[in-house]
Amino acid sequence: MHSRAPRGEGRLAERDMKRSWLHFLKASEGMAVVEYALLAALLAVAAISGLNMLGAKVNSHYQAISNAMN
Repeated sequence: MHSRAPRGEGRLAERDMKRSWLHFLKASEGMAVVEYALLAALLAVAAISGLNMLGAKVNSHYQAISNAMN
């Protein structure tokens, strides 16, 4: 048996999340939000480049194993 949420409760939760996010953006200083966004972008670039380098090393190891098997 599945219990269902009362009608409209999902919309209420979504509205509360939006309200909380807007409150955070208004309460925070504009510069702090920009700094967090830049930090997140920098971390994403670092993670992507690190994974690319790791992928190249893993590929070369698998290629060496494949060559040894042939």
